[in-house]
Amino acid sequence: MCGKLVSSSSQITSNSQNNTNTSSNSKVVQPIATSETFNPPKSTNECNYSHEELMKFEETLKTYSYLSKADEPSQNEDAAVLIELEKTRHMPDNQKYPNLHGWYWHLAAIRPTARAVWRLKGSE
Repeated sequence: MCGKLVSSSSQITSNSQNNTNTSSNSKVVQPIATSETFNPPKSTNECNYSHEELMKFEETLKTYSYLSKADEPSQNEDAAVLIELEKTRHMPDNQKYPNLHGWYWHLAAIRPTARAVWRLKGSE
């Protein structure tokens, strides 16, 4: 039985080496160039918020999960800031604003129709 395991593992190793050799012959895929129709979010895009405003958001997100300082996002703070960032395709720099960057990617995945049901601050 041990002999069978050793022989099967050597076959797996030789097969994986063959797969590695064939994959190195494949072409490298080039990234899509930015155009009018393809402008991905990035930190170098202009932002509607100043550095001070972004730092204020960063400080809030060090303590809270959302800018609303509640257990869920709100229309007033979270949705409003997210909409402004999406207008300019600005993605907060993950080195300067790590909490804001994480918050952005967390909420950017939520569709606008789902965002519409977020509470208004102060309403219950």
